[in-house]
Amino acid sequence: METATATLDARRARIPIALAAGEALSPPGGAGRQLLVLRKGWAARCHRLSDGRRQISALFVAGDLCDPLWLAGTPHHTVEALTAIEAVPIAESELQPRGEGPADLVRELAADVGHAASWTVSLGRKSALERIAHLFCDLLVRLGRSTAVGRSCPLPLSHDDIADATGLTAQHVQRLLADLSGAGLARVARHKLSVPDFARLARTARFDLADVPRRPDWLARV
Repeated sequence: METATATLDARRARIPIALAAGEALSPPGGAGRQLLVLRKGWAARCHRLSDGRRQISALFVAGDLCDPLWLAGTPHHTVEALTAIEAVPIAESELQPRGEGPADLVRELAADVGHAASWTVSLGRKSALERIAHLFCDLLVRLGRSTAVGRSCPLPLSHDDIADATGLTAQHVQRLLADLSGAGLARVARHKLSVPDFARLARTARFDLADVPRRPDWLARV
């Protein structure tokens, strides 16, 4: 009975949090530890240097858990809204083990670590063109539009956002987007990404589908 009551209270506490672009998300307050599920919009895990430079180490889109690293203690980063967003709190108590397998949260944290490792490899070893191609492949897979030819997805990212996610400058990003378009690999226009041939873009990026974790079913349930 106590477990059922706690779950019911947690669900009642799911009051959506709405923020405008540029605002920072904070770990939700209240009793017990909580995370957020992004319901609308785009956000980013950001690290800022003392001189103001920003590195984006993760992008969050609708349906993502935001931010698993909050449970590791005092964060050394911020989570910033890149567009207008809406997020819903979820209590840690709702992420406990069900059955004999590991907790849903443990699986999600492991997936987050694996995804971050792939991001690090892209930043550290891939060329500038490969990094942007990798980013686009990653987003197409996560948004569920990666298996067919001639697909597109929203891309409400500025040149600065793409630059901070790929370790480049906004000017370099602008030139590379023109190169990708000229080569028929990808086109960005009016906040939309269009890819004529995903397999070709993936080869250019040296992208592996296994690097992108499958979104867990329990996120849809909560």
